[in-house]
Amino acid sequence: MRDVRVIRDAAAFAALAPEWDALLERSASDVVFLTWDWLATWWDVYGEGLELCVAVVREDGRLVAAAPCKIERRRRYGIGFRQLGFIGTGRAVCPDFLDVVVERGREAELVPVLVEALVAARRWDTVVLTDVPEDAASGPVLAQALRAAGLRPRREADRICPYLPLPATWGELEQRLTHNFRRNHRKKRRRLGATLATWQPGDDLGRALDTLAALHQERMETSGRGGNFRKADYRAFHERFAARAAERGWLYLAFLQHEGKAIAGRYGFLYRGTYYAYQSGFDPAAADASPGEVMLGMVLEDLIRRGAAEFNFLRGTQPHKFHWTDRRRLTQRHEGWTRTPLGHALYVLDRLAAERRRLRARFPALFGATPPATTTAPAPAAPAEAAA
Repeated sequence: MRDVRVIRDAAAFAALAPEWDALLERSASDVVFLTWDWLATWWDVYGEGLELCVAVVREDGRLVAAAPCKIERRRRYGIGFRQLGFIGTGRAVCPDFLDVVVERGREAELVPVLVEALVAARRWDTVVLTDVPEDAASGPVLAQALRAAGLRPRREADRICPYLPLPATWGELEQRLTHNFRRNHRKKRRRLGATLATWQPGDDLGRALDTLAALHQERMETSGRGGNFRKADYRAFHERFAARAAERGWLYLAFLQHEGKAIAGRYGFLYRGTYYAYQSGFDPAAADASPGEVMLGMVLEDLIRRGAAEFNFLRGTQPHKFHWTDRRRLTQRHEGWTRTPLGHALYVLDRLAAERRRLRARFPALFGATPPATTTAPAPAAPAEAAA
């Protein structure tokens, strides 16, 4: 017997905890950013003022599909509206590879059921589901289901996420690098003479996060950017999630030590063989010694020793990532607008804004902008698919 419902209260949401990760493991979307610990921590920190809208499907009491969503009030173009989106992202927290969670192989059957339940709730005006992997089994079904449910759907490229498959040995990885980069990296490591120190159970996690936050902020502020660790809620989120990740054995937090001082740090999660490189920083005073690059090489070497299968750089096409890899995954953004006067107005205005952004990127001089510097970047993603 199938039971479909939409969860709106915190107690019912919390009751999913014992069975959530078991469903995630049976799905094709098993990433750290869809674990119960990530979603629940995000809701605990950022949920005030938002509304839960979690669609779940059970068969004979067994959880077989879920869409972890929330509704938030937003304002754009001077218009107030309600937007449906994934729990676990937003407010400076930026995970990748989000998705609905469905038993593997049943996406075509169950994704439309989830969408129908969310649309039937009809307490929102637009839906924006970001960071869905381009190759997700749910992707094409999701786009079709939004249209079938009576929305104006749109699917477009979202993020570029470089990643590096890890070989069995560091030597094998070195051989993949260009001759010049390999030679220079070895030279930098010898000259700096630093060591890698990784956080271990029993170490002071709060102190380690303080060090990471300081290194991140120093780097960001020196480069003219604010840095997210200056935000109290962002800091609270990562303090709570890092503690939960440590209990699960997922936390990977490391520092580059030089002359008794941490001059660089990396924070991420080693989950099911993949390291998700979430945050980093370094001491700007040591910039000439390339501490970020040196540390990245040492972290890769350490992860290989630990048996990790992949280093995921996550979103962004920063040039340093492509010294190590030419691989990337793409994510997509699924949007939908209700066929109401408000939904139609938002659809028209959103499309006009998107076209302006496209023209600005293609013809920056027409908008008084400076063309971006040319960097080594991946090929562009496929164009957007728009609704009629």
